[in-house]
Amino acid sequence: QQAFLAEHDAFKAELVRWKGERFRAASQEIAAQVAGAMGLDIQEVRRSEDPLAKGPARNLVSFVSRLAESGPQFRVAQLSQRDRKTKPPAPFITSTLQQTAAVQMHFSASRTMRIAQQLYEGISLPDEGSVGLVTYMRTDSMHLSQEALQHCRDMIRQDIGQKYLPDKPNVYASGSRAHEAIRPTDVTRKPEYIRGSLTDEQFRLYELIWRRFVACQMTAAVWSTTEAIIAADTPAGSAELRALGRTLKFDGYLKVVGIPKSDDQTLPKLDAEMPVAPVRIDPRQHFTQPPPRYTEASLVKALEADGIGRPSTYASIIKTIQDRRTAGA
Repeated sequence: QQAFLAEHDAFKAELVRWKGERFRAASQEIAAQVAGAMGLDIQEVRRSEDPLAKGPARNLVSFVSRLAESGPQFRVAQLSQRDRKTKPPAPFITSTLQQTAAVQMHFSASRTMRIAQQLYEGISLPDEGSVGLVTYMRTDSMHLSQEALQHCRDMIRQDIGQKYLPDKPNVYASGSRAHEAIRPTDVTRKPEYIRGSLTDEQFRLYELIWRRFVACQMTAAVWSTTEAIIAADTPAGSAELRALGRTLKFDGYLKVVGIPKSDDQTLPKLDAEMPVAPVRIDPRQHFTQPPPRYTEASLVKALEADGIGRPSTYASIIKTIQDRRTAGA
């Protein structure tokens, strides 16, 4: 949808103020009145029920409608732009490795730890023999040794570029210093160099750890954020809609970990007082949803936040829960 909008110089804007006050669709009648004033010709009202929803969200009302032949004039009333930085993520500890592997690769916590153990214990590499590829994987520490930091910074400077290297090493709040954060034992041992010595799942996890470690010592990404206020004077009152968009101005650490998937839209070139016209008006109300069921990633996050268990026990706690569920099914 975002790609289609960008291709046609279109964008989405949400009604935020009506008659000078914050807008809230308190009833079907108010929603219909406002939509009609803004140029929606409502031809039919349909009602249905969502059996899975609760409260007001259970009763669904939709309008069969089209844009009226004539409607209010919309214009860009305000336009503001600013740069926003996103800092690189911290190096992996046990919990964040399990969470990220679950989200990005659909690995269970136990599978992640099993593969990490293999990488830690040693992989046979040509001309090197058995080599431990990652540091100890049961840790709550974000500490990184000075030697590892220096090697990483040298690699970034030489292979990625000076503009991706901060003036000083990035430092993260650390737990116990009994172990380092999870990182490659040698940052110059790039994943593609040893691809042939690893299984598919070993390669994927090693690449994840390698990229996260390198990224944590790179510069921030810079986004150009635009906010546009679209105004219209309707027969029933004034309306203000807000559109937000952003574009990547400098990739920074994202050059290594990749640009995340996002619903953020890219706004076309806009100028103050520029006239704009609606191509679709969608009366829609969002209801608060109950919290979703735990995934392995969110359960690990909750265990860590509540101080339950230790990094070495997260996988076994989850496996015990899953085994009991299976036994009781």
